[in-house]
Amino acid sequence: MSKPLRWLFLSNMFPSVADPSYGAFVARSLDDLRTEGLDIRHVIVISGRRARWQKLFAYLRYFRDLLKAGIGGGIDAIYAHYASHHCLPIALLSIVFRKRLILHIHGDDLAVRAGLSRSLNRIGQGLLVRRAELIVVPSLFFAELLRSIYSQIDSTKIQVSPSSGVDTTAFADHDSVRRPGHWASRAPDGVVRVGFVGRIDADKGWELLTQAWSMLPPDQQERVHLGFWGGGKEAGKLRDWVARVGLHNVSFNGQVGPERVPEIHRQFDIHVVPSYRESLGLSAVEGMAAGHLVLCSDIRPFIDITMDGREVLHFHSGNAASLRDALSRALGMHPDDVAKISAAARRLALDFDRRTVAHQLSTSIKSKLCRR
Repeated sequence: MSKPLRWLFLSNMFPSVADPSYGAFVARSLDDLRTEGLDIRHVIVISGRRARWQKLFAYLRYFRDLLKAGIGGGIDAIYAHYASHHCLPIALLSIVFRKRLILHIHGDDLAVRAGLSRSLNRIGQGLLVRRAELIVVPSLFFAELLRSIYSQIDSTKIQVSPSSGVDTTAFADHDSVRRPGHWASRAPDGVVRVGFVGRIDADKGWELLTQAWSMLPPDQQERVHLGFWGGGKEAGKLRDWVARVGLHNVSFNGQVGPERVPEIHRQFDIHVVPSYRESLGLSAVEGMAAGHLVLCSDIRPFIDITMDGREVLHFHSGNAASLRDALSRALGMHPDDVAKISAAARRLALDFDRRTVAHQLSTSIKSKLCRR
C-alpha cells in the first residue's frame, strides 16, 4: 500500500522576531499545508533580513542544511518557495536524488534583471520549472508572465493560488469596523482616516501617496488623517517627511506584526495601495475584506480582479495627480455609494479567504503528487 509523501519545506524568506512581516505569507503557507495534512518532516528557511556578510553566511548554512535534509532526511518531495537564489541545490536534489518538486513562484522570481544576473537566474530557474510537477503562482497575471518567459512549459502544471490568502473573518469584525462612508454623513469627529499598510519601499508607492495628499485642497487636507504602518528600506525617509510636515493629522506608526494588521485596519476608512508592481497585492484584498473604500493603482493584477467603481477606485500608476483626484472623489462620495462598493469588495475578498485557498491548493497537490 502506498504511503503519503514526506516533505521538505524550503524558503529563503521567512519572518523573524525582529521582522515579523517579512515573508509572513510563507509562514502562513507552512501552517496551512500542515493543517491540510501534508507530512512536512523538515523546514529549512532563512528568517528575517540580513546585512551583506550575514546574508552570505546565512545562505551557506541554508544550502548545507537543505542538502543534508534532502539527501539524508528521509524525504520524498520538496515544496520550495521562490525559485531564484536556491535553484541549484534544489535542482541537484530533484535531478540526481530524484526528489519530487513543487515550485512556488513569487514576485522577484520573474522580475526583469539586466545582464549576467538575469541570464544565470533564468538558467537555474528554468531547470526547476522543467523539473517541477506543480508550479504555484499568485495570480493569473503571473501565470501569463511565466508562460511568456518559459514558452515550452506545460500549462497543466501551473496552479494559481493567491499567496496563502487572507483571513477574511479577522478583517470583517463587524462590531469594530468603522461604518463605510461615515465621512459623507458627518461623523462626530469629522475626520477621514486614510491608511497605508505595507512595506515602506520604493515600489510600494508610499511616496506617491504623500505627494497626492500634499496636492489636496487645504479644506480636504484638514479633514484627512493620513497614517502609515510598516517597515522597510525607506522607513527613515518616510519618518523624515512626517517630521518635516509636522502636522497632527499625519503619522508614521512604524512596523507591525501580521497579527495586528486586522486591528489596524479598523482604525481607518480609506485604504490606499499605490504599488508600482505586484504579483498579487494582498494588501488590497485585506482592505476589501475590512470593508474599506480601497484606492489602488491601475496595474495588473489589480485590474484583473477589480473594476473601478464596483469594488475599488482605480488611479493611474505613478501619477500623483490621479491619486489626488481619486482621494477627492472618495471624499465626495455619498454614503450609499460607498456602502455598495464596500459590500461588493467584501464579497470579492471571500474568493481569497485563507481557508478556501489552502484547501484548493492542497487538493491540487494531492491530485498531482499523491503517493510514494
